[in-house]
Amino acid sequence: MGDISGGDSSPAAPQVIISWSHASNAGRGFKDPAAKRAADEAWRDEVLEFFVALRRSGIDAEIDLAHFSERGVDWTRWGPTMVRERDVIAVVNAGWRRAWEESGDGFTGRGAAAEVDVLLSIFNEDRDVFQEKVLLVLLPGSDDSDVPYGLGRLQRVRVRAFDDDGLTPLLRILTDQPEYPLPPLGAIPLLPAAASAVIQRRLDHPAAVEGRVGAHDHVGITDSVTVELVRGGAEKEAEAEAELRDEIALLRSALRQVPQPGPGEGPHIPWFRTWEQLQIQLDGLQRQLAALEARAPASSSAPSSQDELRLASLLDGVGAEVERSNRCWLLLAAAPAAQQAAVRGADRATVEQRREQLTRWRETRAPVVSLDWSTEAVRRPGRVTFTGELARGPGFSTRWRVELLDDGSAVVGAAVAETPLADGMGSVAWPGQAGQTLRDAAIYLPVRRDLLEIWTLTAVELAVYQALRDAESGGELVLQARLILPIDLAMPGVHDPRRLGVRIVEEVRDEDGHHDGDRPVPGGFDLPLDGQPPCSAPNLVRLPAADSPRAVVQAARHLAGALLEFFGVEGTAVLRADNTLDPFAAAEGDQQVTYQHARALGLPVDPRGPAERRRRYDELVAEARAQLRPE
Repeated sequence: MGDISGGDSSPAAPQVIISWSHASNAGRGFKDPAAKRAADEAWRDEVLEFFVALRRSGIDAEIDLAHFSERGVDWTRWGPTMVRERDVIAVVNAGWRRAWEESGDGFTGRGAAAEVDVLLSIFNEDRDVFQEKVLLVLLPGSDDSDVPYGLGRLQRVRVRAFDDDGLTPLLRILTDQPEYPLPPLGAIPLLPAAASAVIQRRLDHPAAVEGRVGAHDHVGITDSVTVELVRGGAEKEAEAEAELRDEIALLRSALRQVPQPGPGEGPHIPWFRTWEQLQIQLDGLQRQLAALEARAPASSSAPSSQDELRLASLLDGVGAEVERSNRCWLLLAAAPAAQQAAVRGADRATVEQRREQLTRWRETRAPVVSLDWSTEAVRRPGRVTFTGELARGPGFSTRWRVELLDDGSAVVGAAVAETPLADGMGSVAWPGQAGQTLRDAAIYLPVRRDLLEIWTLTAVELAVYQALRDAESGGELVLQARLILPIDLAMPGVHDPRRLGVRIVEEVRDEDGHHDGDRPVPGGFDLPLDGQPPCSAPNLVRLPAADSPRAVVQAARHLAGALLEFFGVEGTAVLRADNTLDPFAAAEGDQQVTYQHARALGLPVDPRGPAERRRRYDELVAEARAQLRPE
């Protein structure tokens, strides 16, 4: 950015252009033109105040508002020229994000779109220049969700006020005046060699030699090399590891609720200490977990190689059938563990017996996904197969498949990415997604995160219910999840599986909380799947303890979380770290049924469900708009 040099000469004022969208975030929520215009004018005044504050602080800032009354301004060239000649402060909001992602209507935000086109050219020519040139600024009323997909790499600054304190973090970046400058580099000190006896005595301790240091063992080392060993059991070791993983998930969830420190934000920011303490706790727990995994002996109840082969066989068999469709499928396989005390014998149930069993499961468990078991079903060798299609909204449905094997195994599948729409001119698109051309390096099927989680939970619940029919025999159930891509999209030019991939997306909601399309999950990345498909590690569930709702949610959370990790998405949303459900993290159309399912399971939920909240919100909005309506 700018440069403040020593000497007698005055430093050159940094030259910047403020790129912004004239459409406000608040204005999108109003259908009344007068109310929308008032919101947009308030946003304009806020950006103008920011511009004036920069000029007042010695920044040679430019903005289109300052030239509206000038003659002869060529607006088709003014913005793009400024972007090429100056550094760029992008004041991001939903309108600017739409300009970058080319998701607008083509008529509004044309000035911002023209400036963004120049930025895209710079980005494609030299990303280092782009990184140095562009700075993202979030004014009051904007948040991280307004940052366009792909620009998370850029520096961003929150400007909460336009006084000296509020502008200081931004001014430090623009003028190259770091708050914490690097001190001069000193000489490396010469240190005496440490005696190796202390380390060797630790390694020679009998517990370390025999490899018996477990998850609940505590080893304390003092200057006199005193070793204290408190022995736990194998079962406690597994419980401790599970507790650690849950605590880590809870801390990660808490961290997501705290703003991430931006450039120049340190201990002087009120919430910084909270963020720092949570991060320190998280780092400590992750080190503990890594130490446990490194030294703990293999659990006697871990899935065996026979279990893994069985699950792989089930997934491969069903996967070979569903990959011929135009959909991306989530498959979950469940099988009785090989080492359990009693293994179920052959149970050749008829189609009607299976249908009655599954109907009873739906009525007693009230699952989030309420499948209709009166659909097509057929008895095949060693199994009964149900297939159907579930309506998820206007023009949107989900294909599903359930296989119940005679040996107590089960495979549940759902199409979590639907058939694309082709325009006949060389491009494909999915509802709520920007189009992709067949000339692109890869075609990415969008998978909604909340839908992946909901179907994983449904599949685990069904598999556990199936296994619990023999709960009196004890034993364990082994689960594994996998994503299956189609081998052929059945469209000209899209037939090479190496050109297909997955993009994890989430629902975008407007100011009224209604569905407004989908967007890639922040922090995630597209993944071309040209090798082994994403697959979770086998997850072992003890029966009949799995009848606990929290145990089922925990198993589903681990499976779905493992799949999401393939795409850089950290943690689940609907399946919470405390093994309960968050209905409000689901898409708008699934919130109420998720809430009802959580209540049916006896999980803690807010007394007011999504439907009641929506009704109350609509009432308040109607009252506010009535007050704004001119007499």
